[in-house]
Amino acid sequence: MKRISFLLVIMLLMGSVFAVNNFGFEFPEGRRQVSAEILQLVQAVNADSIMSYIQVLQDFETRYYLAPNRLEIATWLKDQFIRFGITDTEFQILEHPQGGTQYNVIATLPGLESEDEYIYIGAHYDSTLESPVPSMTLAPGADDDASGCAAILEIARIMMLAGFQPRCNIRFVAFAMEETGLHGSYYCSYHLRENGTKLRAYINLDMIAFMESEEDDWQIRLHPYTGSEQQHQFAWEQVILYSDLTPVEGVQDTTRGDSYCFWIRGFPTIYLQEPFLNQHMHTPEDTIDKLNPQFCAQMVKAIMATLAGYSLMPAMPREMKVLDGGNGHELVVQWASSNDASITQYKACYSNADGSISGEEIVAGFSHTISDLVQDEEYTVQLYSMDAEGKYSFWVQGSGIPRVIPQTPLNISETPISDAIQISWDANIEWDLAGYILYKSNSESQLGTPITTLPITDTSFTDTDVNSQDGFYYYTLQAIDQDGNISELTDTVSSRPLTLDRGILIVDETKHSIGAGTYNIPNDLVDAFYEGLLEGFAADQFDCEEHDELLRLADIGIYSSILWHGNDMAEMDYIARVKPAIKGYLAAGGKILFSVMGINRSMGVDDFAAQCLGIQQTLSSSLARLKYATSVSEGFFDMQVDPQKISNSPGGHLYHITAIYPTDNAQILYVAGSDFEDEHYFGVLNGSPVGLRNFYEAGEAITLSFPLYYMYQDQAKDFVQHVFRNLFMEDTASDDPYHTPPARLAIGANHPNPFLYSTRFVITAKDEHLPISVSVYNLRGQRVRTLAKDAAPRTVDELSWDGKDEKGMRLASGIYMLRLVQGNRSVARKVVLMH
Repeated sequence: MKRISFLLVIMLLMGSVFAVNNFGFEFPEGRRQVSAEILQLVQAVNADSIMSYIQVLQDFETRYYLAPNRLEIATWLKDQFIRFGITDTEFQILEHPQGGTQYNVIATLPGLESEDEYIYIGAHYDSTLESPVPSMTLAPGADDDASGCAAILEIARIMMLAGFQPRCNIRFVAFAMEETGLHGSYYCSYHLRENGTKLRAYINLDMIAFMESEEDDWQIRLHPYTGSEQQHQFAWEQVILYSDLTPVEGVQDTTRGDSYCFWIRGFPTIYLQEPFLNQHMHTPEDTIDKLNPQFCAQMVKAIMATLAGYSLMPAMPREMKVLDGGNGHELVVQWASSNDASITQYKACYSNADGSISGEEIVAGFSHTISDLVQDEEYTVQLYSMDAEGKYSFWVQGSGIPRVIPQTPLNISETPISDAIQISWDANIEWDLAGYILYKSNSESQLGTPITTLPITDTSFTDTDVNSQDGFYYYTLQAIDQDGNISELTDTVSSRPLTLDRGILIVDETKHSIGAGTYNIPNDLVDAFYEGLLEGFAADQFDCEEHDELLRLADIGIYSSILWHGNDMAEMDYIARVKPAIKGYLAAGGKILFSVMGINRSMGVDDFAAQCLGIQQTLSSSLARLKYATSVSEGFFDMQVDPQKISNSPGGHLYHITAIYPTDNAQILYVAGSDFEDEHYFGVLNGSPVGLRNFYEAGEAITLSFPLYYMYQDQAKDFVQHVFRNLFMEDTASDDPYHTPPARLAIGANHPNPFLYSTRFVITAKDEHLPISVSVYNLRGQRVRTLAKDAAPRTVDELSWDGKDEKGMRLASGIYMLRLVQGNRSVARKVVLMH
C-alpha cells in the first residue's frame, strides 16, 4: 500500500497523471495533481506528537461531562491553541440542566480571501463509560475521542508552524457533551445557522487511532451525507493522494456523531473515522496502549489534506439561477460575486438528460447565454469558480428548459396577514417574462377575475380587499411573456385574512381510540372533558384526525386563542408538521395553551421550540413518573393526577413524562412531583419543569408536557379558566350581556340549579342549517344521556333533563356537563344534581 501511494505521488509531481489512478477512482479535472503546499503540511505530521496529546487527555483520568475537571480540560485545550500562536481562541459556554456549565473550545485561523466564509473541523473531548457512576472517576477515552482532539491539535500546530494561509477562515472546535446527546455541537451549529454564517464544510473526527490489521489493509471510513456528495468525493480524493489508506464507504446520513447536528442545519458535512468498531469503546480499557500511532498519523495526514485542500479552493459562485431565454433555444445563466478576490473567471458546463448535447465554456463576468439548445428539453448547468492557478471551486447546479410558452408558476402559496392575504410564488425563469396574472374568486369552483389591470411584475401580491366574514377566498395564477404568450393555470389556493377576533379554538390531536389502556381514550370523552374546562366560553373544534389536510395559519388565524391537547402516545408529530402555522399565529399575537404527551417528539428541540415555546432542552424517561404538577408561579393552581383515569397505573402516576427546560426568556409554571424519592428511577424527574410560559413576538404560549385530561377535572378547570380569562383575556358570555357573538351557540342557565327531579334550560343556535346534538356527561367525560341527536335547529329552543341515564335509572348526586354541538362548534354548561 505504501509503495503504491508513493509511486502515485511521484507520477503526480512529474505530471504523468491519468484520469483514472491505481484505485480505479476518476479524479475531476483540476484536482489530479498533488499540491506541494499541502504535501509539506502532510509530511510534517508526527505520530509522537499526536500520541503526546492523547496521553495528556487520558491522564485527566475522566472527561465525563459531570466531572468537576471539565473547565480544567477545556482550559488545557485552549492553552494549546494559544501556544501554537492562534490568538483568536475562546470558550463557547452552554448551560445544561443536568450538566451545569459546559465549554466548547473554539480557535480561529483567519483566511486570506473569503473573510466571511468558514470551515469548521471538530472533535469531542468528553468521555464516558457505559455506566454513569464510575465515569465520574475513570473514563480514559483515548480513542473516543482524545484521538480526534489530538488530530485537531496536531493540524493546528503544523499549519501555524508552516505559516499556512487558508483562503477562508478555519475554526478548530473541541466539543463538550457529545456522549450524552451531541449537546455541544447542537449548540454550536444552532447559533451558526441563527447568525447566517457561511460554512464551506464541517469536518468531523471521532475515533481515528484504533487499528489491528496489517499495514497493507489499513482503511479509512468516510460517512456520506445527502447533499454533501461533492465534499465527500473531495475527501475521498485527498485520502488517495496524500495517505497510505484505502477509503471505504461508511453509514449514509449517520446520526452517531457531531456531524449530524451540522448536517441537519443544512451545512455541507464530512465525517472521517477508523474503519472498525473499537471493542474498548466506553470501557476502562480505551487507553493509549491499545492505539496504533502510525495508523493514526496516516489518518491525520488524510484529514490534513482534506482540510487544507478545501481551504485553498476559490469560493463557490453564489445566487446562481438559470433563466429561459424565451425563444426556445437559449438559457441564460446568472450569478453573484463570491467576495473572493482570487477568482478570475468561471466555468459553465451543461448537458441534457442523456448527454447527447453538452458543452462547457469559460466565462468572465456574472452572466452567460447558452445557445443552440433543443426546445422543451431540460438541461443541467454546473458552474465553477476558477482562480489564476487553475484551481476549481465546487460547483453549484441549476436546470432550465428553453421554451416559447412560459412555464406554469411554481409553488404558489398563501399567507394570512393582519386584515389582508399575501399570495407568493417562485419567480419564473423566462428571460422575456412580462409578469403574472392573479385571479381571485369567492368560490372554489370559479376562476374569478384578474386582481390587477396590468400583469404583476413581483413574485407576491398583498390583497387588502378582504373581509374575514366572507369566508375563504380562492386564488389562481398564470405567467405571461412579452409576446403575450400565457402559461397554464396553477393549482388554486384558498385563504382568509388574519383577524384574531373569533374567540377560542380547541385543537384535538388525540388519536381516536377504542382500545384499553391509560393512553387510549374514546374521542367523545376527550371532547367533553376539554369543553368542560372551558365552561362559559364559546369555542370551535378542530379534530386533526378528521381532516386530511394539515392545519394552516388560514384555519387558525381568525381565533384569538387556542387550547391544543394531545392525550395519547400515538403519532405525536402533528405539531412538528405545522410549525410554520403555529409560529406565524404566535407572531401575529395569537395565544396557545398546549397540553400534550411526548412533547419532545412532537416538536423537537430546535429553534421553533426555543423561540416560540421557550423550551431550550428536553429530558424524557420511560421510567419517570408524575403524580403532581406543583405550581411555582403566583396565580397558578397545583394539580394532581386523577387515579380513576389511570386505574392500570400503580399508585396513580403518569408515565413517559418529559421535562422541559426553559430558555432565559421563559417562565417555569409547574414542576413534576411523584410519591417516589428523587434517587429512585421512578422519581428521576422530581422537581423538573413540566410547565412553561413564553412570549414570542406579539403572542404567548403556555406549554404543559402532560395532558390535563388525566388530572382532577376541577383543578384542571381552575387552571384553564385562569389562563383564558386572566392571561389570554378571553371574554365569557356573561362578561358583556349586550354583546352576542355572530354565529355562536349558547346554553342558557338551567332552572332550578341545583335540581332534584328535573331542570330546564334554553339553547340558542343561530345557524338554522346544521343539525344539533345535546348530551349530558359526567366529570369523567362519560356520556350518560343523549337529549337530542342530529335534531333540526331552531333559533331558540327549550329542553329539560330529569336526572336519569339512557336506561331511565336515577344518577348519583354530583356535577354534570350539558354539551351542545353544531358542526364544528360546541359549548358546555355545568349543572348540579342533588338527592
